[in-house]
Amino acid sequence: MANVKNEKTCFVIMPFSEQRWEVFEYGIAPACKTAGFTAVRVDQLKGHFNINRKIIEQLFVCDVVIAEITDKNPNVFYEMGVAHALDNKTIMIAQNAQELPFDIRNYRCIIYQQSVKGLLQLQAQIVESLQSFDDWGRNPSNPVQDFKPFDAFIAKSEREKLLGELRIKDALLAAAVPKTQWQQLQREHQKLQQELARLQPAPLPKSSPKLILRSQPTDNLSSEQVKKMLGEKNFFDAYENKNGKGVVHQYEPLEREGKKLVLDKTTGLLWQQSGSDGTMVFKEAEQYVRGLNEKRFAGYDDWRLPTLEEAMSLMESKKHGELYLDRVFDHKQQWIWTSDHHDESAAWVVHFSDGHCNRHHVDDYLSFVRVVRGG
Repeated sequence: MANVKNEKTCFVIMPFSEQRWEVFEYGIAPACKTAGFTAVRVDQLKGHFNINRKIIEQLFVCDVVIAEITDKNPNVFYEMGVAHALDNKTIMIAQNAQELPFDIRNYRCIIYQQSVKGLLQLQAQIVESLQSFDDWGRNPSNPVQDFKPFDAFIAKSEREKLLGELRIKDALLAAAVPKTQWQQLQREHQKLQQELARLQPAPLPKSSPKLILRSQPTDNLSSEQVKKMLGEKNFFDAYENKNGKGVVHQYEPLEREGKKLVLDKTTGLLWQQSGSDGTMVFKEAEQYVRGLNEKRFAGYDDWRLPTLEEAMSLMESKKHGELYLDRVFDHKQQWIWTSDHHDESAAWVVHFSDGHCNRHHVDDYLSFVRVVRGG
């Protein structure tokens, strides 16, 4: 029988940038391994999931959280706030010149320099913190835990202790004990169940993107329906909705398996940063998507053409250079296919060059492709 690993997990929250990747790769990850933990970042997890929900899930189930708070990234601070509310299990790290915010200035934060020597020193300090977690994890390590009512949440260690006691009692009950002892154990069992139910926190509301977009394609999207959608979503279109403000995005560029991606935390969508090198007819666009999935582009096999709603969410109300498209994306793909059809012969295309969407024949019109996943 294969050995079962009981390695603890350390969930790392930090900006997804190449500069910070070096800190993870040469500082955090090796330190976790030395201390007997597995370092996990959400962009490394495989499978089909909503990234925002997965982050909250990992904050709940991990043993320790490491928060890299250099640059005061708002997403990192939000996620650290959730971690602070859950338990005393967060290790904060920041670079040498970082001026810590007032709220956390009086709590321990590992200060490091991003150099070969500095990352080695960071490793040593993280190892020390992880190895002594059983000691400092019992005491408030952040402002939320300082004032949190004792019954607001149940700590993971307390929950595991109660479950362990229940398992022991169940095993004894199964061992044909005398009736009087069995009755006593039953009473203890019920008391423990009631205590566990009392301490169990109410389920956290499911986190959702701020803007929900249709992800399923349609075969008969009319011009009237498109015009209505542009108004309801307040999307900018230079012809049909000139006063549209567009989406206030929370873009975060990241790289996975050497492929550049863009995470939009406003919509929960993960985009290809660039796209096809050339233009193609619709059937070739579908083949392009299948090819990416067969190769597991960036580690995923569920890429698809965006719907018109998803593609139009990228449309900016003002030009960034030559395109109505944020410069976080490659500007080579000036217009892109969507998965929505007007009818059997035409599909919708989003034109970032002149700020509008239009329908074009699938058999002879040539367009670029930019794929998306999630939603």
